[in-house]
Amino acid sequence: MVRPASAQTLASQSDVVVHARVVEQWVVQKRGLKGEIFTRSVLEIIEYFRGDGPEVLTVQQLGGTLGEFHLNVVGTPALAVGSEIVAFLKVDSQRQLSFIVGLAQGIYYVESVGDAPWVYQDLSGLSFYTRTPQRVRPKPGGIDSSLGQLRRKVQGLKVFSTFGAKTLRALP
Repeated sequence: MVRPASAQTLASQSDVVVHARVVEQWVVQKRGLKGEIFTRSVLEIIEYFRGDGPEVLTVQQLGGTLGEFHLNVVGTPALAVGSEIVAFLKVDSQRQLSFIVGLAQGIYYVESVGDAPWVYQDLSGLSFYTRTPQRVRPKPGGIDSSLGQLRRKVQGLKVFSTFGAKTLRALP
């Protein structure tokens, strides 16, 4: 179970937010210390909505198929070569890897509807909890907002320094 996260919440937990295209993908040929299988996807950056960095980032996710073994992690977003996405990422610069924040909530898929690019999330497989007894019912595959609206939400966050810690806050 996960908490529902807005674009602003995801951005505040991320090192970078990127509009990108998935250009390459492979399964790491060596399993993890506990037998984990990892898949890596190369993102070609179209635009940094928040932060900055190289023109290409490599994202590592838990899951994939290696030989006869398959690991499926429920709630992990599906990345496919050719997909255009907005990704909320934590960056490990030492390992030159990035990790998606918030499971499937941390990826917005970009599609052209008419003349404008729109974004949506695929939240199938995630179960949400809240502090109130109501059930959150996200629209899997439903169009959420335009790409421009999502960019403004993310870029509307400003960094303020509070006792040496960085705090992000949405501007009115």
